[in-house]
This record gives sequence, C-alpha cells and structure tokens, in this order.
Amino acid sequence: MPADLQRSPAPPALATGRTTAVLALGGLLLTSQLYVVLALPAAVGRTFGVAAVVTTWATTAFGLAYAAGFLLLGPLGDRFGPARAVTAALVALASATLLTGLAPTWGWFLAGRAVQGLVAAAFVPNALVVLGTRVAPAHRVVATSVLISTSFASGILAPIAAQPLEPVLGWRRLFLALGAAYAVVAVVTARRVPESGRAVAGLPVRRVYAALPGTAVRRPLTPLLLATTAVLGSFVMLYTGVQLARPALVTGPGLLVLRATALPAMLAAPFLSSALAAVRHPVRITTGFGLASLAAVAVGAAPAAARILGGGHGAVVGVGAGLFVVVGCLALIAPSMVTEIGTRAGTARQPATALYSFCLFGGASLGAPVAATLAERGLDVVAAAAAALLAVACLLAARTARAAGECRRGRSVVLRSARASGEGAGQDADALGAAHPRRTPHPTF
Repeated sequence: MPADLQRSPAPPALATGRTTAVLALGGLLLTSQLYVVLALPAAVGRTFGVAAVVTTWATTAFGLAYAAGFLLLGPLGDRFGPARAVTAALVALASATLLTGLAPTWGWFLAGRAVQGLVAAAFVPNALVVLGTRVAPAHRVVATSVLISTSFASGILAPIAAQPLEPVLGWRRLFLALGAAYAVVAVVTARRVPESGRAVAGLPVRRVYAALPGTAVRRPLTPLLLATTAVLGSFVMLYTGVQLARPALVTGPGLLVLRATALPAMLAAPFLSSALAAVRHPVRITTGFGLASLAAVAVGAAPAAARILGGGHGAVVGVGAGLFVVVGCLALIAPSMVTEIGTRAGTARQPATALYSFCLFGGASLGAPVAATLAERGLDVVAAAAAALLAVACLLAARTARAAGECRRGRSVVLRSARASGEGAGQDADALGAAHPRRTPHPTF
C-alpha cells in the first residue's frame, strides 16, 4: 500500500454526548456569523457612512465566500484529518473576526467578512465527518441532527441576541466577543475532539481536489446534492419574504413570535430522528420535502385567509404554524440527507460532505436575493416559489428513493436465486448419490 494511504490503528470511538455538544456549540456560534449582521444594519451603516440597505452586502460577502470555502477548504480533512480541520477553522475564524471588528473602513469590513466566510467553511463538512465516523453508529443520525439543527437555530437566535446587545456593547465589541468565544471553543475542541488515528496521513492535495468533480456527477449523489439546495434556500426565502413582503406581520413582537415558533421544531428534530429510525432515509427525505412544500403554500395563503375570516392575529398564527411545519420538516430532512449522501459516497465521504455543505449553504446565499426580488409581488408569490423549489427537491429525492428500492429488489432477487440454486444443487447431488451409491473400497493391508 502506498505510504500516503497507510492508516494507523483506529482509536476508541469518541463519547457521543460530549463530542456532539462541543461541535454543536461551535456550529451554533460559527453559523451565527452568517446572520448576525442582519440585526446590525443601522449601526454598521453609521460607522462607515453607508446606507443601511448597503450593509446587506456584508451578509452576501460572508455567504458567497462561505459557500465557495466548502469546496476549497472542506475537503482538506482528507489531507490533515477532519478533527484538526475543525479546530483550525475555529482558530482562523477567531482571528478573522477580531480583525473584522477593528476594520477602519467599509472596504476592509467587507474584505474581513469574506475572509470570515472562507475560513469558517472548513468547520461544518469536517464536523459532519467526525460525527459520521467517530461516534457510535447507533447515535450518528441523532448527533448529526443536533449539529444541523443548531445551524438552523443560529438563523433565528443570532439576530434575536444581537439586536438587544448592540446598544449595550456596540457592534465592534460584539464582534470582539464572538472572536474570543471562537478561540475558547477551539481550545475545548482540540482537547475533547482529538484526531483519529484512521485519518489519511499525507494524502496529496491534488488528489483531494481531484475527487470533487467525479463525486459530484455520481448518479446516486447528483439528485440528492441538487435537492440539498432547497433545504436552507426555502428556509431563507420564507423568512426573508415574511419580513419584506408582509411588514405588518413583523412590527412590534410579530417577528419575535414568528421566529420563536420555529424553535420547538428545531429542538424536537433530534428526538424525532431517533423515533423515526425505522423509516428509511430516502422515504423520510421524500416525505419531508412533500410536507414542507404544502406547508410553504399555507404560509403564503395565511394572510388572505385571515382577512376573509376576520381574525385579528390570524395572519401571524397562520404564518407561524406554516413556518413551524416547514422548519420541522427541513430539520428532519437535513441529517437524513447527509447520512444518505455519506453512505452512497462510500470511500469518497469527505468530498461528498463538502459538496453537500456547499449546496446547503449555497442555497441559503441565493434564497435572500430571490425573495427580495419577488417580495414586491407579495408573500404569496415568495411562498409559491419556495413551495415550487421544495416540490422539485421532492421529485429528485423520490427518483433517488425509487432507484434505491430497485437496487434492493435486484439484490433480493439475486440472493433468492442463488439460494434456490444452492438448494437445487444440493437436492440433485442427493438424488445422484442415491442412484449411484459410492462404494467404499476394501481396506488394504
């Protein structure tokens, strides 16, 4: 075996609870950087003398670099080990966040946001590989669900936390505090999530990146990767559409109520994943996308239905209920998708996970501008677009599930045929033996 592919003996598996908690905390703090500036447009605009609407480019700069970073840095876990890549991402993000908080001009601030997104991208795909290979197999789906649920939760919790903290600390001190938090989590991660002895040692970088194109066009993986863009893409589209197309819903406590309605669904997702362990992942993915599509339609129809029924807070209740179902379905879909993609990728788990992360957050980066373009036509149009995206993802997942079912049926037929052939051969041998009994030779002395 070549020296660059030699593997050392595997160490004992990591403790599920401790590993999941550390990586989930890091994921929550890290992905919050994608959303934290959404609550600070006025403060950042005043500092640099730009309009509040211009500050949305700070989120775009982070999001685009974040999506690109999954392909550039995510696969490096095959070169240095996924646990080391997770720790390195937190250390680099801590440094980038501290420098961004000290940016003297708007241009430097945008550059800092792009660097933040780029280095942060090494965290999620490698953390998913750690959970998918280092914790007990029976706990992997739940652990993955916890990590992905925290990524969803950061989109809700980050703006809620940043809005009251900014008047007290200022946005610069808020960034410095986040940078310090990343450094602390990096130290804890380095101690609690050590590198596995099975990490590939010294795999050439060119081989790491050469695996990406071939993995992306694998027949079992391509439909799932395309469907992945709908997970966070629809999530961001709906929340952006609610905020822009229906401002009456988000005045006063309205936005807080709508954001809070999704939190129980996110918290319940890991437990439901465990309860649904008997349901095959392709079936769970297809059903989840279908239900989420129907719930997205309900989100768009809720304000009109409330006007017809004359309910005072009916619109908020209806939209909140629809968002609850959408977020709950998506929180169940995401860990099943990463598990299914990792299983179908086989030995190409690392590049497949990087591609999954790219599609997941690439969809989130595109969701906001699409919703902003459609918002002037109304929430029903934004919701219809999100529902259509989810419906297409449902069809792609159904195609994958059907192909997987055909493969299983084919294997079953082959096994039954082989078993029947073996039994028939045995019966033929017995009949032949009865017709022509084997004579025992006389002993010779």
